[in-house]
Amino acid sequence: MYENIGNLSKVKSFIVNTSDWLLDKIIILIKEEMPSVNYLRLNCIQSNVTSELPIILSYLRNNIVPIQSNIFCEFWACQDYSFNVMILMLMGFTAIERYLLIFHNQFLQQHLIILHYMPMIVCIIYPIGLYIYLIFFYPCINEFTYTMITCGGPCYFYETTISIVDIFINLVFPVAVSSLASLALLTRVLCQKRRMQQRQMWKKNRRLLIQLLYIVILYNLLWLPMIICSSIMLFSPVPQSLLVELSVNILPYGIYIVILLCPFVSLMSLPELWSQRNPRIRPLAKADNALQPIAP
Repeated sequence: MYENIGNLSKVKSFIVNTSDWLLDKIIILIKEEMPSVNYLRLNCIQSNVTSELPIILSYLRNNIVPIQSNIFCEFWACQDYSFNVMILMLMGFTAIERYLLIFHNQFLQQHLIILHYMPMIVCIIYPIGLYIYLIFFYPCINEFTYTMITCGGPCYFYETTISIVDIFINLVFPVAVSSLASLALLTRVLCQKRRMQQRQMWKKNRRLLIQLLYIVILYNLLWLPMIICSSIMLFSPVPQSLLVELSVNILPYGIYIVILLCPFVSLMSLPELWSQRNPRIRPLAKADNALQPIAP
C-alpha cells in the first residue's frame, strides 16, 4: 500500500480507499511511520468503528480515540449516551409492565398498544432525538480530549443547568422507577402470600420476581455510584479530580460487566435448565455386562 513512497515521515495527507486495513493498523502506521500527517480521510466503511463496543476496545488497546476528529467524538458520545439511557428507560418500563402483567393482566391486554408498544417506541426514540440535539445542535463549542473515553464528553455536559436536568431525568428517574416498581411488586406479592396464603400464585411468579430483582440490583450497583459521583461533581464549586476520573474513566466500564452478567442472572432464575438430581437416589453399582462362557 505504501511501498512506493520513499520517506513516509514527510507524508502530510493520508487517504484510505480500501476497507482491507483495520483502523488499528492505520493508526499504528500513522503514529510510527507518518508523524507529519495532519489530514486523514477514510473513503471506505470501517466495520470496527460502526458500533460502540469495538470503539471502546480500540480505545483501550491504543489509549487514544480511534479517529481523532470532532465528528467522530460527537458520533461516539451520541451513540454511548443514547444506548445507556435507552437501556435504563426500558428497565424502568419493564419493571412497571411486570407489575401490570401479574396484577392487572386483563387490563394490560385490553390496552396493549398504549401500555406496551407506545412506551417502548418512546423509550427508543426519545434518547436518540435528545442526544442528537444536545451533542450536534446545542449552542456550545465542543472541546474534546482524545485520550479520554467518549473524548471527555460533549460541551453541554459541563454546563450545570442542562447537565443536572439530563442526569436527573434520564438517569436518576429511570433508576428510581425501576427500583420502586420492583419493590412495590415484591411487597404486594409477599403481602398477598402471607394474608391469603396464595402459594400457587407465589410459585407461578417466583421466577419472574427473582429474575427482576437480580437484574435491578445488578443495574443499581453500577448506576447509583455513577449518579452520585456525577451529582457531587456538578454541585461542587471546586472541580474534584477524583470524581471526574471515577465518572469518566472508571465507572463507565461497569456497563459492559452488567451486560455480560445479565444472561447468567437470567439463567439463575430458570432452574429447569439445570440438571435435576434427587440426592436420595443413588446409582447402583455398575453391572458387568461382559459375556461369560458357559461351561459344557
